[in-house]
Amino acid sequence: MAYSVSVRVPTAGPYPTGIHVNNGAGYAASTATALTVDDVYASAGCDATIVFKVGRTVMAFDNSKVVPQLLPLGVITAVTATTVRIANGGGTRFAVADNLELFIDDASTVAFIKGNDLIVAGGDALNATSSLEVSDDGRGQLIFTYYSFA
Repeated sequence: MAYSVSVRVPTAGPYPTGIHVNNGAGYAASTATALTVDDVYASAGCDATIVFKVGRTVMAFDNSKVVPQLLPLGVITAVTATTVRIANGGGTRFAVADNLELFIDDASTVAFIKGNDLIVAGGDALNATSSLEVSDDGRGQLIFTYYSFA
């Protein structure tokens, strides 16, 4: 029996990534070394290199504010499976705590293929054993359509 599922990504970001700071002490403002991260996608074999790209802005909640605000943390200068480095312009713009979720403004990383799975922000996975179509409506909204003919 054939079926299809469409995933529509909202046009307005920032988007939660499921990637979290992984350092018990957190990191101070102006950190220019790599931040260790972990993610909710680990069970699907995903890592930070799937979600983050060099040159993209990472956002996080600045908890030093009376009312925490989602603000730009900095621009990524390097990324590995378990680290994100924000070294430009003096490093991170503010301190980040352990387990703080990181956000991204790039809709193309909110839903992505890893192996045979379609991963959607928040860690949900759909088996993708046949095909996946991606389209853009010209306004920044990506539409992922998954087909299975199993």
